[in-house]
Amino acid sequence: MGTVGEEEIEPIDEPSLPVRLFRRYAPRPLVRLFLGNPDERRREFESALATLEDELASLNEEQAALLDGEQYLTTRERREFTDSHRRAIDEYDELRSTTWPFPYADEDRGRLDSIRSELQAITDHLDGYNESFVERQLEQYEDLFTDIDEAGHDLNRDQRKAVVRNDEYNQVIAGAGTGKTLVLTHRITYLIERGVDPDQIAAVTLTRNARDEIQNRLAERFDITEVTVETIHSFANGIARQATDGNRSTIDDRDRRNFVEERIREKLDGGDPTFTRHYRQFLTHYSTETPVPDDHESRTEYVRARSERSYETLAGETVASQAEKAIADFLFTHDVEYQYEAIAEWAETGEDRDVYSPDFHLPAYDITIEHWGIDESGDVAPWFSWTSEEYREKLAWARQQFASSDHTLVETYDFEYWAGTLEKALTHRLARRGVRLDPMSFDDLVDHALDDHERERHLVGLFAKFIDNAGTFDTDPDEIRDDLSRHDPREYHFGVCGSILLEEYKDWKRRNGLVDFDDMIYDAVAAVREDPDRFQSQFEHVLVDEFQDVAISQIRLLDALTDGPDAPHLFCVGDDWQSIYAFRGAVVEYFVDFEEYFGPAAITELRETYRCPETVLDASTDLIANNPTQIEKRPVACSGRETTPRLHVLDGYDEWQYADRVGEYAATLVEQYLNEGSDPEDVMILSRYDSGAPFVEQVKEALEERSIPYDGKADGDRYRPHGATAGNDAGVSVFSAHQAKGREAPHVILLNVARGEDGFAPEVRNNELLNPVRDVSANTEAEERRLFYVALTRSEATLDLLTKAGEESAFLDEIGECLARSESVVDPGEVGERVRITATVATLWDDPHESQAQAGLLEDESGRIKFVSWARTDPPVVEEGATYVFDEVEVSEYNGDREIHFTKSTTIHGREQGNR
Repeated sequence: MGTVGEEEIEPIDEPSLPVRLFRRYAPRPLVRLFLGNPDERRREFESALATLEDELASLNEEQAALLDGEQYLTTRERREFTDSHRRAIDEYDELRSTTWPFPYADEDRGRLDSIRSELQAITDHLDGYNESFVERQLEQYEDLFTDIDEAGHDLNRDQRKAVVRNDEYNQVIAGAGTGKTLVLTHRITYLIERGVDPDQIAAVTLTRNARDEIQNRLAERFDITEVTVETIHSFANGIARQATDGNRSTIDDRDRRNFVEERIREKLDGGDPTFTRHYRQFLTHYSTETPVPDDHESRTEYVRARSERSYETLAGETVASQAEKAIADFLFTHDVEYQYEAIAEWAETGEDRDVYSPDFHLPAYDITIEHWGIDESGDVAPWFSWTSEEYREKLAWARQQFASSDHTLVETYDFEYWAGTLEKALTHRLARRGVRLDPMSFDDLVDHALDDHERERHLVGLFAKFIDNAGTFDTDPDEIRDDLSRHDPREYHFGVCGSILLEEYKDWKRRNGLVDFDDMIYDAVAAVREDPDRFQSQFEHVLVDEFQDVAISQIRLLDALTDGPDAPHLFCVGDDWQSIYAFRGAVVEYFVDFEEYFGPAAITELRETYRCPETVLDASTDLIANNPTQIEKRPVACSGRETTPRLHVLDGYDEWQYADRVGEYAATLVEQYLNEGSDPEDVMILSRYDSGAPFVEQVKEALEERSIPYDGKADGDRYRPHGATAGNDAGVSVFSAHQAKGREAPHVILLNVARGEDGFAPEVRNNELLNPVRDVSANTEAEERRLFYVALTRSEATLDLLTKAGEESAFLDEIGECLARSESVVDPGEVGERVRITATVATLWDDPHESQAQAGLLEDESGRIKFVSWARTDPPVVEEGATYVFDEVEVSEYNGDREIHFTKSTTIHGREQGNR
């Protein structure tokens, strides 16, 4: 049988010899019996042949229109044309393989051969058509792709192919530094030069900075200003406004935050007792982390975690359960003095019974509170060390002790805690027994519950994000409340408060005719779905920048706008390795499995990167290889620059001492680069977060002390030395890794590549409070790894990574082969190694051991380390405050701490202090 694009279409052939003999010599009645009436079959043959010729004529017309060499053949067009072609070949095969009761006439053969030739020609034309089209376009538009800047650079072959491929769906996989913006702007220019009306092209970005960059490049390089270049929200708002035929008042993040701040203040001033109660409960549980089943691989592990868990109260004590914490915090916040598990000396003791230590004792009232960990059936939880029967015996014994004494017992139960009635029950039972309850002021509660940098403004920001995420994931207040679980009281009470604020926020927008960014998206989706022809006809091409970070709601808009045979072509540029906005609703799988969600696409990978040195690229590629969901690729470094990323291990006995060390060390590195001829704007300092981390502020203070200008996140977050008139881009960049996306610098310094809540990757930092309004997991290890990848790949020349001794990030293990550990006293080498270090003698001890010639502390920018020189080795003598180069000193260890020991081979060379 003939095929399309795989084999030659088979020619006609005569039947086998027995058939031919039968047809020629058998009696006519017998031939008619087995092969049919020759006259009728001849008419049937002629009709089928004529029909096939008509179909072939239509097929040729379609081929002339589709395969004219002037347009790209889309997957949909190819599929439909191939189906018609396939049917024609099948009909030809049926004609030629049928045993007719007559031999082919010469005219029959001629017509069949002609059909076969034309079908074969179509097959040959179809095979490799798009590849040939692309090659011709690359040649025709050579001038567009060459000499693209003042340095005379050209687009590489993959970039050019990405520009001219033109399926209905087009995906460009553009790794860090591969020139995605170049491809996008040249794609727009190419379309216009091909005759597409600029008004029919829309380029959509996620940020205003990206929008401005594309607009500026189009205007300055190509004098193109008519193309629609907008952020996704502005683009959506334009569609929604057309649908409503009117202006819409929009609100932004600041308006939402102001709303939240005002509503919380009103509610806590007495306007909403329900909100206030849950808010106070949230504060009491603010620092409490509760094991939940989903966090453990098995129920056994969960039960073990619960049994081993302890909880810290607002008063700083450790109690055994969530309910006990709730009771302790209730007493503390109502100014009731209590003792936790104080021994009741009056109770019975014996050989078979330990001393009795009830949960809480109120000495001012001689009242004991026992919290019984049982459900309404009298059974204990599975993580208890007691059986239910044993526990009930304990309960009965305790009640008997009180019944036979003058002491007062107040009982509470676990089922009351999980039902949310414990506080109400405790209030009633204590009040009946004359206990005076004096609620703590709200300000005092905040002071006890929150750290200094997490005051009310921080909580306002969390609730504003809660509302924002609810909009992004289209989650309503009732859904939130239905999904909340009391097993995590911190998340539960925060979620209840958030749902109340969300309900009022929605009502506030409705009453005032306001829309926020999420409303813009959803209104636009509804408008396009209701009247797709109206909105799809406005554009021939929609181009999307940073597609891997497009949110789910925005995906719905793009899908509605580009779905269908007459819809605009979709051109998406992105990199799944740089997908870092799950907390905004981005789902990396939409980029990884692009064709599954949208349809068959022309996919082009840009492999050549012109930003990072090869070692930085190798490190970042090794890092990201540990992620499970990704498009596998191996980028090629074309920068021509070489470097070895340096790891600097810093000391610090507490958070603030470490922060000071980080600030000074980073500023010293900046100073070195400036002394080597770099400008401040050539240096970028990146952290995991831009606020809340103390070392970020310490870095800025250290830069100011050295009169080095810097630029932070906001317009007002910048420093210029007195009298300086530098522009906005003239300072050292001090950003979070998220803010650095799309930026680059010759020298990149990464702060705190260490474990902890402010490092790479951070431990829990309040993000789980937003889980009730998120459909996707945010801040996962995979996403944190992608964020670290983004930070690494900002480097154009050098890369310095600062970490804390003993708390190095696990990510460093994944790129360790690409790093050089910087010479320092904190990280001198492995025990037993003989090394060379440069350090200052910070301290000489007055009374070293008799076996020691000298002992004290050596110091450099990374920290301090103890040193010892032995009297028996006739060592060189050092002076306090002097800086030396120490050769052939040995790394040793004492009581788990590293030390430097002088050896017989040790030599020292004096150096001016501070000269590194």
